Amino acid sequence: MGFEKPLGNEIRAVMVDDHILFAEAVRAPLEARGMEVAAVVGSGGAALEAVASHRPDLVLVDIGLPDQSGLEVGSMILRDWPETKVIAVTALEDTKLAQEAIRVGFQGYVTKNVDMHQFISAVRSVLAGSAVMPQQLAVRRQRSELDAQIEGLTGR
Repeated sequence: MGFEKPLGNEIRAVMVDDHILFAEAVRAPLEARGMEVAAVVGSGGAALEAVASHRPDLVLVDIGLPDQSGLEVGSMILRDWPETKVIAVTALEDTKLAQEAIRVGFQGYVTKNVDMHQFISAVRSVLAGSAVMPQQLAVRRQRSELDAQIEGLTGR
């Protein structure tokens, strides 16, 4: 693992994932880098309560929650607490979902198949003000935009 600079002692996060084992596995490396993980919750309703209670700087939210879409949850968080940064952390490698997440205000879309170094790097980038999307989804997005432009061309 080597020396890595801390994410920040001032950063407080809430993790929202119905797979608690996964969330707890991600929690340890974040805390080892100085971030406070104030809550780990497994549903959208619990996420809204945790955000209201802890007022985190960052919310990591799974898209597939048992009670509602993580996109809806993130959108509500951003509406009520616009200073909060929200990252989708999901197993779904879906370009349209990633685009929708960014459209509604998520600062990142990270798939669960990345290694921990890439995950931490994505969190750092979002905290620094950048938007993050997996390269393979961004490439698919560019291709689909190009395909749409080509379809609009005439034979001329």
